[in-house]
Amino acid sequence: LSLFIFYGYCMAPDARFIIHAGDLVNNPHYERQWHEWFQAGGFIHSMLPSIPTPGNHEYGPYVQGGKELLSVQWPYQFTLPKNGPKKLAETTYYVDYQNTRLISLNTNSMVEEQVEWLDSVLAENEKKWTILTFHHPLFSGSAGRNNQQLRELWKPIFDKYKVDLVLQGHDHTYARGRAVKPELNLTAGMNKRDYSGTVYVVSVSGGKMYGLMPNGWEDFEDAERDRGAENTQLFQVINVDGDKLSFEAYTATGQLYDAFDLIKSGKDIPNIFVER
Repeated sequence: LSLFIFYGYCMAPDARFIIHAGDLVNNPHYERQWHEWFQAGGFIHSMLPSIPTPGNHEYGPYVQGGKELLSVQWPYQFTLPKNGPKKLAETTYYVDYQNTRLISLNTNSMVEEQVEWLDSVLAENEKKWTILTFHHPLFSGSAGRNNQQLRELWKPIFDKYKVDLVLQGHDHTYARGRAVKPELNLTAGMNKRDYSGTVYVVSVSGGKMYGLMPNGWEDFEDAERDRGAENTQLFQVINVDGDKLSFEAYTATGQLYDAFDLIKSGKDIPNIFVER
């Protein structure tokens, strides 16, 4: 983790915050593991705010055989907005930074109850860019995984409000692609690869790896995986400048692995997607 935070800081020394897509520790209630997480970030943690979303490893029984609970350390170690559902305080929330709204959702608990809240937060959103982060992917990167319930509950909301980018974890692989109905892709002579709905990214920065789903996203309706990788540790640098969002994924040694731009082309027109 320290290597990735250091390289990320070197690649983006003017970054305003760091997003963590869950599974910050392995055992949720172990103080020693949280100490290691903060120690790994070192001075960078004292300079840049962290925007974390909880993974499944932030949940577990506090006593053997007990109920799955959010890490007892979570609310004491992070000062996060309390503008989400009351029972999901500091795990489901949103942050506005300049012309971007960043929303954290909790895929571990009360996923149905978050639909109404998310709809209201997106309905009143006047920011130009919308980025979501949560742990379990809507479109999985690894073989043998399929979060159908999340797709059915949340994707219609993403499509309705034209969410720009979704950042996810959990699968220990890298997968990046889009998922919009063909009729939303084709207009004014622009082809499917030029005209984009929401871009979905799954990534892993740790050393634990799973196998990549062999047939891409062919099993998912209207989904197309543009890029995938296994056994590859990656971190991302995202820059928003006016009508342009730039995304870059780097390896553990700082080599550029994947990159694309999203360009706003009009209020009710999907983004122009440019792969680099």
